[in-house]
Amino acid sequence: ALARLASTSNGSSVLEVVDHGFKDVLIEGFVPSEDCAGPLFPFKAEVKEEDEYGEVIDASRFEIDLNEEDIAVANSAEAMDVEFEADARPTKVVSIGMTLHLRATVMLMDFEGKSDSYSMKTIIGNIGPRELVVVSGSYDAVQTLIKGVKSGDSPKVHDPDNLQFVSVSSAAISSFSLKMSEDLLRVIQLQSIGPYSVAWVQGRVEEKEDDSGNAEHVLGPVEKKFRSQHTAAFVGDFSLGDLRHDLVRSGIKTELVQGVLVCDDLISIQRAGPDNEIVIQGPLSPKYYKVRDILYNQYSICS
Repeated sequence: ALARLASTSNGSSVLEVVDHGFKDVLIEGFVPSEDCAGPLFPFKAEVKEEDEYGEVIDASRFEIDLNEEDIAVANSAEAMDVEFEADARPTKVVSIGMTLHLRATVMLMDFEGKSDSYSMKTIIGNIGPRELVVVSGSYDAVQTLIKGVKSGDSPKVHDPDNLQFVSVSSAAISSFSLKMSEDLLRVIQLQSIGPYSVAWVQGRVEEKEDDSGNAEHVLGPVEKKFRSQHTAAFVGDFSLGDLRHDLVRSGIKTELVQGVLVCDDLISIQRAGPDNEIVIQGPLSPKYYKVRDILYNQYSICS
């Protein structure tokens, strides 16, 4: 039920109850349509014109209202526009040499990547070398660096001149230089490993005098009855992929399973232990020794 105030002809107000069921509203003068599903407020959707570029713009919304004074100023500016004629006379470029005195400040930005004196002293102090050789640089810079690195437990510092030799091999560690005798060189078996020659040496140190009368240490051969037995030293390193390539080239079937190289389903080769040692396992047979020989060929053996 809806209580609504209705005005009568004599101006008196009476209370009327209008029953509209579920369509009852509390707005004076609004009667919902009989065919509507529920009481709705009137709403009219605004239809906007659109083209292929979107909504059509109303240009009047962007117009600026000008008063009479602004219009007069704009008209006077248009009247003052004067067209200038271009000069058609020929021209040329004339070069004049003159000396200019520039008054400017030169600023150096040091981005060379070189260490400054403080950083160099800190780096040397953290490394803690037993000996230090300072080369290059001016005399003052070298002396400043030497004074900065010297302390209570300071290293021995050398500052050689040009073409001056400095020996630092035995000045601060428990070692000495010696010379190998010709007899020893004829006995040992040198193995070439890259640019180096490696051999297992057993010798006896003797002190002799050189041509200048100075004492020197000479390493000579040991008599055969005093030579001790030793195991062969395997020098070098390789990858299982390189070994597998050599095995396949020799006609041996190989398969890499979880880091283990399996040869002909009988022999396995793998790296094991903290030192990454090579371990070969399999039954003793001609195939086993063939695989072992190919494995040994990956190293340079010093016996």
